[in-house]
Amino acid sequence: MTTLMFWLKTYWYVPLVVLVGGFFFWQQT
Repeated sequence: MTTLMFWLKTYWYVPLVVLVGGFFFWQQT
């Protein structure tokens, strides 16, 4: 397993959290 694959398998949810958090933040402003 490469480092990139390990990162994707471990932190795949980070972009999702950023997108959801940014969406709610944008809705409130």
